[in-house]
Amino acid sequence: MLYDRIFKDIRLADLQHVVDTCGKNYPTLKKLKGLFNQLYEYAIKNDICNKDYSEYVDIQRYKDRNPDKRDHNKFTREEVDRLWEFKDQTYYQIVLMLIYNGCRISEFLDLKKENINLEEQYFDVISSKTENGIRRVPIADKVLPMYKA
Repeated sequence: MLYDRIFKDIRLADLQHVVDTCGKNYPTLKKLKGLFNQLYEYAIKNDICNKDYSEYVDIQRYKDRNPDKRDHNKFTREEVDRLWEFKDQTYYQIVLMLIYNGCRISEFLDLKKENINLEEQYFDVISSKTENGIRRVPIADKVLPMYKA
């Protein structure tokens, strides 16, 4: 822990230990390293210490780490076939439509009739979690009757 340490006695190994053991994802580690940089900038300006160890903190090895990432369990072929057995029931239709269009649940539930083109078999997502989520989504032949209904 660093909270009970004198700042000038903190070394690179101490900073690196914080990064290595905190379990945060890369964007958060970038912010943490930025905080270290600011602390050292202040400390050097005010003669608290004369060396900036923050520049040597390595966060690159965590570039692909995202501990908050959820593992998504995909439907098996057998599970999808089982859903098709109940294709006449509304809730099963919604699940099938989501499986075949691949969009987020919120995008699908926000869908309006005016954003659906049944003749050309697509719908436009006009509101999404990210800017790249604004897109045209094709409607699969198998689920087209569900969209029409």
